[in-house]
Amino acid sequence: MTSEARIISGLQLKAARVMAGLTQAQLSIEAGFNPRAAKYWESRGEKPPTSVLSTLEAIEAVLRRYGVELFVSPTPGCRFISTK
Repeated sequence: MTSEARIISGLQLKAARVMAGLTQAQLSIEAGFNPRAAKYWESRGEKPPTSVLSTLEAIEAVLRRYGVELFVSPTPGCRFISTK
């Protein structure tokens, strides 16, 4: 994982989670944080979900296992990747 997170908004986080087919609770459990945090972070809209890099990296690792990659350029988003 890089030292720069690619999750830059609550909207992007929600899109990636839904694309991965995970509930907020499932993502939270697998990434190791409280399920209420996922609900709060997703509600932040265009604002960054959290500033804790290790949490963002844990979320990205879970999403990648489910075949979803996040990116910030040219515009923030997410896409399916091969997990093979």
